[in-house]
Amino acid sequence: MTRQESIDEIRALILDLEKYLTSPIQGVRYRAKKQYAELINRFFRENKNFLAQQQSLACLDDIQYFMSLLQAAEDYYNCESMEQTPS
Repeated sequence: MTRQESIDEIRALILDLEKYLTSPIQGVRYRAKKQYAELINRFFRENKNFLAQQQSLACLDDIQYFMSLLQAAEDYYNCESMEQTPS
């Protein structure tokens, strides 16, 4: 799986989880938060050269911040691949 595919997959899974993160049912909310934390860990593990581990704590409480980091990583890798492409 490429970096782009991984980022796209994480983004899609988060968008699916988002409605469950605020569920009034405690068990549903707990499981969604657990899955969300696993996605954060996966993203930071796969992008450890790009991101500081301390940023992961802020992501746990702020889904928009995490989505912005996904976009920043995507932009970074797109820019990096454009620089490596011979003209």
